[in-house]
Amino acid sequence: MAHRIVLFLFFISLGISQILSAQIDSLKSINPKIIGKENILCSIPFRFIDNRIYLQGSLNDKPCSFMYDIGSGGIGIDKSYAQQNNIGNRDQLEIRFNKYSITTSSYRLDDCKSLGSDADEGILGIDFFKDYLVEINYENHVLNLYNLNDSIDASYTKTDATKIKGLPLWGCFAINLEVRLKDGTVLKGKYAFDTGSTRNITILNPSNIERVSEFVIKNAENSSYFGNNKLKYFQVDRVFFNNSAFNNLIVDYSPDNEGELLKVIDGIIGGQFLQNFKILIDYEKGNLYMKNNPVMTSFVTSLYGNGIEFRDRRKDLGGLLVCRLTEHPNLISGDIKFNDLIIQINGIDVSRMEYDYLLKIHQAENNAINYKLKRGRKTIEVKTMTTRIL
Repeated sequence: MAHRIVLFLFFISLGISQILSAQIDSLKSINPKIIGKENILCSIPFRFIDNRIYLQGSLNDKPCSFMYDIGSGGIGIDKSYAQQNNIGNRDQLEIRFNKYSITTSSYRLDDCKSLGSDADEGILGIDFFKDYLVEINYENHVLNLYNLNDSIDASYTKTDATKIKGLPLWGCFAINLEVRLKDGTVLKGKYAFDTGSTRNITILNPSNIERVSEFVIKNAENSSYFGNNKLKYFQVDRVFFNNSAFNNLIVDYSPDNEGELLKVIDGIIGGQFLQNFKILIDYEKGNLYMKNNPVMTSFVTSLYGNGIEFRDRRKDLGGLLVCRLTEHPNLISGDIKFNDLIIQINGIDVSRMEYDYLLKIHQAENNAINYKLKRGRKTIEVKTMTTRIL
């Protein structure tokens, strides 16, 4: 999903919700045109936080931050946000982004914040904008909506991605991907596009993986939407994706304890990898197009850290919630435990620090990071040091 190994598997919906009505407050194009700046029906800026896309909109005229997750379907509303705003299970909701709005009573109440961060007040799945061509522009941090009948710009290449026709990822897109390990072993399979995953490439299929000697990180406790699981990170020789080869990438192996994902896919392509491209989704026709960004610098070929990963829970809990701990002989991570709450870093309250900066200092090499944290009623101070892990 600097390598941020954070993170968390995507939100899974057990069905694709039907959006009852959608409209753009300006006229749609009557005649098909080639997609481009002059033909955009609606542009929705997004924040790119921890390799995830967050759209700032409104829900029933109240501010709401939604994660745009093409690795899930339907609409999810955080339970605590719903409670604070008196939203029940079957209420009529209006969700609005600039010119775009929908009215629906088809949604689910999720534990978005407890499994994500303060920014996760809602989740919008891949079918939310199903009535439009959707362009994900990572370079400019904007989502562009086009008329479904518009022609695709020749600079885009149609991929061989197809819609998944099985739960729990019904309607999401998967593409053929090939991973070549350092020992020459080749792993082929279907990998789902998932903007809700913060990681790079995640291998789910255990075939030929457990014996790989390149594993250098063990017992990485990861709190995900499937519960706690063990992650293993390692470097591969090449990844073949969409007729291109990418060398020496760091990928991870994540056993799916429930086995549900393995029924339909062999792995996941997360936001860390996808941010190097522009993506155009035609949900109606089941087509996905891509093109390279002018500068492609976010491929992860090395890994730094102190073995501690956290979620931003400063708004509701007052700190950073420790959600992953990695064991590695090079790490000096001190006595930190799962679900500890970090309240200070190097003597500064975390509430005063930008989140991007918090991530950056954890991704540098030989960086002293000293924590003050809460564990129940206790306050504890712990000294750590970042290092190169891979």
